[in-house]
Amino acid sequence: KYAGGIPHCLCCGETCLDFLSVDHINGGGSKDREENFKGANFYRWLRRNNYPDGYQTLCHNCNQAKGFYGMCPHERSRQARSEREAK
Repeated sequence: KYAGGIPHCLCCGETCLDFLSVDHINGGGSKDREENFKGANFYRWLRRNNYPDGYQTLCHNCNQAKGFYGMCPHERSRQARSEREAK
């Protein structure tokens, strides 16, 4: 559901399932895990709750970069390219 069909990272396009994760679109994943979920329980919760909005599929690299730096380098590159093209 979160990747719109074939599972893939919505940032870089990675398709290997072993590399994919579910990301909290607006942040808050750490707090959510501490308060509500442990390990695979999060994925069961998503399934039981009919895959609610507010999540997306990212690879672990893009997800970690977003968490650590606020934005994945892929997204930063896309924004810079878009700004150059707008000039």
